[in-house]
Amino acid sequence: MARVLRRFAWLSVLALAPAWADPGRVADAAYGESLFHYYQDDHFTALTQMMAAQARARIPRDWAEAELLKGSLKLSYGLTDSAEAIFRRLLTDDVPAQVRDRAWYYLARLAFQRGRLDQAMAALTRMGSDLPPELRGRRQLLGALVLMEQGDYRAAAEALQPWQGLAEDEPYARYNLGIALIRSGHLEDGVATLERLNRNPAATAEAAALRDKANLAIAQALLAQQPERAKQALRRVRLHGPHATQALLGAGWAEVGARRYQDALLPWNELLRRPIDDPAVQEAWLAVPYVLSELGTRDQAAEAYRAAIDALEAETARIDQAMAAVERGELLDALRDLDPRGEQLPPPQALPGNAYLGQLLASHGFRRALKDFQDLESLQANLRYWRIQLDGYEQLHTASRQRLEAVQPVTLARLRALNAERVRTQREALLRRQPSAEALAALDRALADLDAGQEALLRAPDEARRRLDRLAEQIALARLRLDNVEPRLQQALERQRRLLDLRALQQLGARRDHLRAQIAQARFALAQLYDPAAERPQEQTP
Repeated sequence: MARVLRRFAWLSVLALAPAWADPGRVADAAYGESLFHYYQDDHFTALTQMMAAQARARIPRDWAEAELLKGSLKLSYGLTDSAEAIFRRLLTDDVPAQVRDRAWYYLARLAFQRGRLDQAMAALTRMGSDLPPELRGRRQLLGALVLMEQGDYRAAAEALQPWQGLAEDEPYARYNLGIALIRSGHLEDGVATLERLNRNPAATAEAAALRDKANLAIAQALLAQQPERAKQALRRVRLHGPHATQALLGAGWAEVGARRYQDALLPWNELLRRPIDDPAVQEAWLAVPYVLSELGTRDQAAEAYRAAIDALEAETARIDQAMAAVERGELLDALRDLDPRGEQLPPPQALPGNAYLGQLLASHGFRRALKDFQDLESLQANLRYWRIQLDGYEQLHTASRQRLEAVQPVTLARLRALNAERVRTQREALLRRQPSAEALAALDRALADLDAGQEALLRAPDEARRRLDRLAEQIALARLRLDNVEPRLQQALERQRRLLDLRALQQLGARRDHLRAQIAQARFALAQLYDPAAERPQEQTP
């Protein structure tokens, strides 16, 4: 339940699209260009172009909004320390209040992610009262989540009432409110709140999944004391939705809770017809022989336990194969082109251990780590592109220097042959004819221009050579930077690859260990069936 709570609470916080600025009110073109790339989901280009524009002082009027966007992008790339420093610089009085409020929100989120709950709450309380709806909702949800992590579910429920955010995000707030009410001891109020999600038709797959989650939460809260009501909630879960197997498993246990063992076999036998790589199906393989033993059919129960052992052992072997595939690098090969911001996954046959990695791949932490890996690969490709460009610049530099050395002697000879004596002779002749002041001034200007032009042209080769020398230095410096960055980037890529593989291996290893525990449990139960000392009168069903 707590895992479900945290997952959906963060989903409601993070799913809100950021509204940085109205494009019609952007004052600086460079900031507008960065916003364009941001809204095209090209975040790397948005960040690099904005940083370059700031270095050239091209964002003088939208600087606060640009800093906020830069901080949020750095936060999305996991650069938490750099992002925090940016947000703290935006807390001064010369920053617009709406930007300051967003900075406080991001600082609160950072503190929450680091487990500093008191700091997170303090940052949220520093936000103003005149907030736009999407920011009011964010503050509510994050504040409630902080209170839940502190164990104060009553205060969390109060924080979510009434809802102040966007209408489209209210279902997530209602889900979290229902969980908070149940955990604070208000079972009926919490169940009623969750059941309100069933009143309106789900217009999207996400809304339908949230409604299924709510019904599962209702069933879990009621299963022990009110199995009939729990069964009603489970019936509302879609049979072919992502949570159908959990609902079928819960439906069987609801029947067991009502001591209707025969009826429990109906949903569980349906589960046995589904792929065994689903954890709910694996549990059903053990639940069916347990019910058969409760019904007194010992031989059928024993046969069912043997079938469960065979099926679970075969699945354990498949997990071993999937772990070997991950170690060979096949997981990242399958995920290389996956959009971390989307919901689509590669085809199951291309993803080793796909059934056990679904929850991991959908998690925010794994998606962000995958995005970091993809960004590093993009950066590596970018560096390769610039190395090719530098080769081209070096060729251009060499060709330009060769041309300069070839042309310079001829050009200098022609310039030296060109002199102003003829113009001076014309001036002397004009003076003897007593010219007008305007004509004489024009001739003097022409003579001065000629002298200056000739002198400038004589200096031009040396200036061109100095410019070529500067270009060579810049090319060498850029190549040195590439030589320094590329090995570090390759090391970062390898670390990120190992991190992603390790998370997948840990997930698969945990499932394999759980399967082995289930196999041991089945073997022990099978042994008990034929242990005379363990025999006892079988309970009769009504």
